[in-house]
Amino acid sequence: MSGEHLAKIKSETAKAILRAAYHLEVEDPYNYLPEIKLFLREGGNLVLYGNHIAFDDPAFAILFHARYLDPKRERHLIIPASHWHTNPDNNKQFYLATKAAEFFFGAEIFRLIQSYMINDPKFGSYTAKDASDNHLNFFSQLRNLRRKRVPTTLLIYPEGHRSENGGLQSIEEGLTTAGNIMKPTIYVPLATYYKTPFSRDKLNLRTTGRSAHISVGLPYFLLEGQKKPSAANLMWNLARNLPLHMQGPYAQSLSQGM
Repeated sequence: MSGEHLAKIKSETAKAILRAAYHLEVEDPYNYLPEIKLFLREGGNLVLYGNHIAFDDPAFAILFHARYLDPKRERHLIIPASHWHTNPDNNKQFYLATKAAEFFFGAEIFRLIQSYMINDPKFGSYTAKDASDNHLNFFSQLRNLRRKRVPTTLLIYPEGHRSENGGLQSIEEGLTTAGNIMKPTIYVPLATYYKTPFSRDKLNLRTTGRSAHISVGLPYFLLEGQKKPSAANLMWNLARNLPLHMQGPYAQSLSQGM
C-alpha cells in the first residue's frame, strides 16, 4: 500500500469519526467556496482563521478543510498550538488531540509560546526572548514552505486562547504577518457558534444534543506586491458572520457600517 493511499484512508476514517461524533452544520451564505477553491487551484496559499470558543473548534476547522478545500490531502496543513498545552504533563487531552491531527490529517503542529504565559510562574519559565525566538522560527518555517512552493494551509486562532465569555477578543498582528509571508494568500474566516448552550472546556458531542455551526466569511485576497491587511479588517470579516452578542469589540464598528 502506497503512502498516499494510506494517508487517504487515515483522513477518510477520521472524517467519518468526526461526522459521527458531532452535529456540525456548515453554512456558505454568500457562496464563497467556489472562488476560494479556484484561488487554491491556481497556486495560492490559505490562511484559515476563526474565533475560539470551545475545545472542539480545531476539529471542526480541520474537518471543514479536509471535506471542502483539500479532499485529496494535497496541501501542507500547519497548525500553531500552545507550547505549554502540547506538553502531555500539562494537558493530556490537548496533547492527544494534536497527535490525532498529525496522525490522521498529516498536520504539522507548531508549538508556539503564547504571550500571556511569559514570565508567569504558573506556566513555567518562558521568557520574552524564548517567545521571540520561538515566533521567529515559526515565521521561518512559513518562509521555507513558500520558497519550496509547497501548497500550504495555515489554520490559526488569532485570539490565542479560548474566549471566556464566547465573544471575540482583540488580537495581535501575527495573523497578518503570517499571511504576508505566505502570499499570494487568501484569508478565509470561519465563524463558529452554537444556537444552544455549549461547553467551553468539554467536548460538545452529538450525544449532548449540541449542534455547532460554521459560517464561511468574506475572503480577503493578498497578492504579490500588495500590502498586508490590518488585523482589524480581517477580524471584521470574521465578526460579520457571528451573532451580535459574539462580535466583541468589533460589534460597534459593524453597526456603523465599517
